Amino acid sequence: MAGVNADRQVGVQNDGNNWAPRFGFAYQLRRTTVIRGGFGIFYNTQGNGSALFRLHRQLPFGPSYSATIDQFSATPARVQDGLPPILRVDANTLINNPSGNFNVVPPNYKTGYAQQSNFGIEQEIPQWAMVLKAAYVTNLARQVDANFNINTPDPGPGTPLSRRPLRNILPGVVNATYGDTTGVANYHSLQITAERRFARGLGWLGAYTWSHSIDNVPTQQGGGSEGPVPQDIRYRFLDRGSSSFDIRHRTSQSFIYDLPFGKGRRVNLSNSFVNAIFGGWQVNGIFTWQSGLPFTPVLATSVSNSGASRPNRFTTGELSNPTIAHWFDTSFNVSGSAWATPLQYTYGNGGRNILRGPHRTNLDASIFKEIPIAERYRVQFRGEFFNALNHPQFDLPNATIGSAAAGIISSTVGSPRDIQLSLRLMF
Repeated sequence: MAGVNADRQVGVQNDGNNWAPRFGFAYQLRRTTVIRGGFGIFYNTQGNGSALFRLHRQLPFGPSYSATIDQFSATPARVQDGLPPILRVDANTLINNPSGNFNVVPPNYKTGYAQQSNFGIEQEIPQWAMVLKAAYVTNLARQVDANFNINTPDPGPGTPLSRRPLRNILPGVVNATYGDTTGVANYHSLQITAERRFARGLGWLGAYTWSHSIDNVPTQQGGGSEGPVPQDIRYRFLDRGSSSFDIRHRTSQSFIYDLPFGKGRRVNLSNSFVNAIFGGWQVNGIFTWQSGLPFTPVLATSVSNSGASRPNRFTTGELSNPTIAHWFDTSFNVSGSAWATPLQYTYGNGGRNILRGPHRTNLDASIFKEIPIAERYRVQFRGEFFNALNHPQFDLPNATIGSAAAGIISSTVGSPRDIQLSLRLMF
C-alpha cells in the first residue's frame, strides 16, 4: 500500500540524462605522421548498483528472503503462499519498525558513466620497418556506485547500539547498507608503443604505460587490501586515494623470431639430415614487468569502538631495502616509530592505499618447429613455457599494525612454471 512503509513512487526513479556522445578524428600531418584522438561517454547500465542494489528493489528497504523448497520440509514454501510479511514481533503481530539488517535504496539512484578520451601521435620509420606511438589516455568515472553502512556507530564509549545514527528512528536496525552513486574515479596514463613489423624473420612489439588511478570508493570485487572504506562515514572524502588496481608502471615486450637456419632461409644447411634437425625453428616470447599494487595498513585492535580503523602515521612507512620477511616499516608505539595507536575513541590519520607491494615479473616463451611430411601436410611441434623462469610473484604483505605478522609476505599469486608440449597436424 503506497504511503505505508513505502514510497509513493515505488522503485528507483528514471535517470533521463544519459546522453552518450562520441567523437573521433585522424589527421595525416605528413606522409609518415598521423595524429589521432577521440572522446566518448559510456554508461554502465548493467553493473551499476552491484548485486544488492538492482533497480527492481522496492523503497525504502530491500530485504532478502530465503526459503527451503524440497520434499523433506515439514512445511515447504509454496509460490501460492506469497512472500512473508516484512515486519514481525511474533507470528501474529506486525509492527512499523524494521529490525535486523537491511539494504537501503535511494530513489535518485543514478547510472554510472565514464568520460573516456585519448590523444596520440603515430610515427612510421620506414628504414627500420618500425612504427612509434605515444598517447595520452584518460578515463574519468562518475556516479560510481558505493555501498556502505550508514548505521555504523560513531566513535565513543558505551555500547554500539547507543551510538548508531539511526538508533532513534529505527532502533531495531543493526546494519543499513546504503547504496549511492557519489563515487568518483580518475585514470590518467601515458602510453608509448614501439612496433617492428615482421620482416627478415623478426617481429617485435614493445609497450610502456605510466598511469595513476585515483578513486574514493573500494573495489566492488573486494580483495582485502583497502582496509575499512569508508573509515568514517561522516568524512568519506578522506578515503580518496590510489585505486587498489593502480599500477604506476608497466612494460610488456613480445617478439617472434624465425631462426635463420634451414631450407628457404638465410642459412641453408646443405645436409638434408642436419637441415631437418636444425632448420625451421621459431622462438617467441612475452616479457612483462609491473610495479606493485597499493595496500592500506590497519590496526590489529581498533580504539575507535566503532569497527576497524587505521593507525596514526608519522613516516612514510617505506623501507629502502624491503625483504619478504620485512616489507615495510612496522615499528609501532615507540619513539621514532612509523605508526602509533590513535587516542581512544578516535580514528587514525593513516590514508588509504598509501604503501606498495612487490613488483611482478614474468616471461612466457615458446618454440615451434614445422616438419613437412608431404606437399599438403605438415606437423608442427610446439613447446610452450609459462612463467619460463619460474619467477615467484609475491602477494601483498600482512598490513595489520601491531600484529606479529605485520610486514611479512606469506603467499604468492599466479602459477609456477608450466610446460606443455604438443604436436599439431596442418593440411
